[in-house]
Amino acid sequence: MDKKILLKKLLEYFKVKDIPENLNEMKKKYKEIILSLDKYDIPEDILTAEDKYLRVELINKKLTDGEKYNTIDVNLDNKYKHGDKIALWQGDESTIYADVLINPVNEKFDLNKKNKVYMNAGMRLRKKCLELIDDKKVNPTEVLITRAYNLISDFIIHVVLPEDENDLEGLAKCYSNVLECADNNIAKTIVLSDISNKDSKEILLEEVMKYLDLDRCHIEKIIIVTDNDDEFEKYIELLDKYKETTE
Repeated sequence: MDKKILLKKLLEYFKVKDIPENLNEMKKKYKEIILSLDKYDIPEDILTAEDKYLRVELINKKLTDGEKYNTIDVNLDNKYKHGDKIALWQGDESTIYADVLINPVNEKFDLNKKNKVYMNAGMRLRKKCLELIDDKKVNPTEVLITRAYNLISDFIIHVVLPEDENDLEGLAKCYSNVLECADNNIAKTIVLSDISNKDSKEILLEEVMKYLDLDRCHIEKIIIVTDNDDEFEKYIELLDKYKETTE
């Protein structure tokens, strides 16, 4: 279906004056509305229109099958601890398929412009999260699992970040709780990223290695997402300590 027709229906529902004709301008208006939205008693036909729009957007993107993506033992031409279960991937996590991806949130599950998961999954996801927490404050490090709605992955694990960004112990607990939740829900492939405003890549790797050490772990692949070349190289540098020797 034509994206302009779907966007026009959404913009008309939200009573946008002077709806632009240009598709990019329509997208911009739509995003502005979603980012400012605080009520989700949206009619089903409007939610369905958004579903259709987001799915058309998704199929026009380059998508990656995480289950088939090579691990670091293959791509980096080295042997690492758990290197057959860890992959490094650069790009938008909403475009890679996995059983589970991670969505870092605050205790109120607020939406912000940096949250690609909420934006690309659609209003149904945000509505579901608010229904589940029911105006209750969710404690830091706690997790909540939902469907992924209009994303390519199957499920999303939402994790509440520590209130203090310097709480490294709390941040480590976020990663371990996410991995445990994914494992308990029989997830085989997980998309994980640096969820802190501060650089927590070393903590992420430490928690991944510790969890994969557990005999009860059934996770088959953890795909660590990077946003750019610098982040990708940083992970390669940090992985040096996990190289396996042949001696």
